[in-house]
Amino acid sequence: MFNLIKADLYRLFKTKSYYVVGAILVFFILTLMYSLGDMINSGITTEQFDYGFDIHNPQLIDLLYNVFMNTVLPMIIGIGAAMYVCTDYSSGYIKNIASSVNNKATIALSKFITMIIGVTIYFILMILLTYILGTLFIGNVDIGDVGAILQYTGMSLFLNLVIIALVILAASFLRSSAATITLIVVVVMTAQLGYQALDQFLGLDLAEYSPIMNIGLLTPANTELWGTMLISGAVFMAIYIAGSLVAMEKKDIT
Repeated sequence: MFNLIKADLYRLFKTKSYYVVGAILVFFILTLMYSLGDMINSGITTEQFDYGFDIHNPQLIDLLYNVFMNTVLPMIIGIGAAMYVCTDYSSGYIKNIASSVNNKATIALSKFITMIIGVTIYFILMILLTYILGTLFIGNVDIGDVGAILQYTGMSLFLNLVIIALVILAASFLRSSAATITLIVVVVMTAQLGYQALDQFLGLDLAEYSPIMNIGLLTPANTELWGTMLISGAVFMAIYIAGSLVAMEKKDIT
């Protein structure tokens, strides 16, 4: 198992798409911090400001919220994950590995552990960039409560990893980066409309059980929703595990 994870990590860090996604995230945060700084420095008042924090005393957790609340974040990372997994299928790497392991579930587990490490690195990078660029464009940024930052960042990381797990599962069945990326974009762009339709026509308010919707619902303050988010995330993780077992048993792999 350890050797499989090590091989997957080597392939991940060797893949150009991993660094392309990192560069896109850097640009995303750069643009966001510049836009926030430009609005604040233009003389806008706290009452006119609609980003949820005191512009005269910005805290790091407030800036991180403005970064992590965007559904574009899991979409960008998910596209990178789709390209990584589909490349392994198209190159024959998965098929070769499958013939040499007794329990094919370890392949799916290794892929997910690899993505945990890769996405965690992205999040560390985003925290550092948010603080540095926030200080550069906005002014003095108060680090504030480190514990609260770690809790909020950890929860955001968890939700993103749940989405990445579902992306890996979709890629395992579709085996096409183009098809998987199209699916990611469609789901992210239409998720809110879909859940609103369910609520309006069927009276089903399922938004808080959806990982993609929870990205926007998650805030440092609404900790009362975190339990539901964790449970729903665990359910989707179970779906990933069960689905991966089915994908690994397909004849063209075994």
